[in-house]
Amino acid sequence: MRITLIILFSIFISSGINAQEILTLEEAISVALHNNSTFLKSSAQIDGYESGVQEAYGNFLPTLVVGASWDWSRSDVEGVGTIIINGVPIPRVATTSTSRSYRGFVYSDWTLFDGLANISALSKSQSDLESAEFTLERVKQDIVFQTMSLYYNIM
Repeated sequence: MRITLIILFSIFISSGINAQEILTLEEAISVALHNNSTFLKSSAQIDGYESGVQEAYGNFLPTLVVGASWDWSRSDVEGVGTIIINGVPIPRVATTSTSRSYRGFVYSDWTLFDGLANISALSKSQSDLESAEFTLERVKQDIVFQTMSLYYNIM
């Protein structure tokens, strides 16, 4: 009875154990790249540097601002009592005054020359983007190298 229980217990335990899946080198590299935080951070920074380049190009374009506003006010004065002007009593009359005003504006600005600062900013943003791309490539190479060395050490 005891041996039968041991055999059944061994069968139940061994049925829950699965062999580990063997990855190919390409799969291992893909998993390493998708799970490496440094690689993910570097690839996310590329978008920020691309936005910086677009912003630097935008400094060469003119700006145009268009706007409008309006105001409305109303004043009511009650006609209670009299006013004495030069000894003559004049009854107060109820008055209502309304005022409306409308305004519109258009403003344009274009930097013709700013001491080459906009060209320098464009050059810097392009260099920053290129540097970030090289950094991303270097991080990718490091991950691939580490994964390959681990892969061949295990095999």
